[in-house]
Amino acid sequence: MCNAQQELASSAGNRLRLILAAELGAEEAIKDFEREQADHFRSLEGDEKIKAARKRINGPLGLLTAGAHPQHMGLSFADLTLVSIARALRTRTSDEGLAVEDIARSGLGYANLLYIATVLAELEAARDADLTLFLVEEPEAHLHPKLQILLLDRLRTQALRSQQAPPPAEGASLGRIQVVITTHSPVLAAAATVEDLVVLRRCRTLARRPRQQTPRPRRTAPPPALTPTPKRKRNRQASRSPRPPFRWLRFPSPDTKPPNSTATSTSPRAPCSSVPG
Repeated sequence: MCNAQQELASSAGNRLRLILAAELGAEEAIKDFEREQADHFRSLEGDEKIKAARKRINGPLGLLTAGAHPQHMGLSFADLTLVSIARALRTRTSDEGLAVEDIARSGLGYANLLYIATVLAELEAARDADLTLFLVEEPEAHLHPKLQILLLDRLRTQALRSQQAPPPAEGASLGRIQVVITTHSPVLAAAATVEDLVVLRRCRTLARRPRQQTPRPRRTAPPPALTPTPKRKRNRQASRSPRPPFRWLRFPSPDTKPPNSTATSTSPRAPCSSVPG
């Protein structure tokens, strides 16, 4: 089950928005409600305290903008929608006859019941589908056994009422509700009828069937042993072609030296005057 206190105290207001929308009905009724609430908030803008706060801000603002384009400000409420109205509302609860307090002060069990009550209030207007599933996970958490039985009776009554209600018009949705509860509580199991119980047990899986092994052909003789072939050692010395000594030198031999010629070198080293034969 979700954290009911956190969900109901959230500023998102999703649960309250759904209930308000179901209560108002048509889209035009929602627009009229938004305009009516906007008029109430606009009347607050003329309050003396709000006027004094506006005046207190406009004084420094006028001095800061006097050298260019003088500015002034106003205070007004944001445009009201059904979503913003639901976000502004907060869920509070307490014992009957006492002033309501923040939901964080209530017990977790009563917070869970309050959350389920909001869902049931929404389900009362769930007529848009033939079947609506209401899934509840372990509702016995933080609940007294007596409250568990009361909760189960209420959920059963809600489901039976939807089954017996006739459709509103020909061809309209049936609006049936089915409640599915998962629980470990023996109190809830004892309070439910046998027809409503589904028992789930953890058991071992069934034994697997032995596989039909196909007979393999029998070998008449063992296969010949594979002897590893020795790797041939590459003779690098033999594979290399003999390189002439001083191949990178390209001086002419002394026999082909033309007369009156001098040996020069383009290397930054000292010039060579002769090459030994």
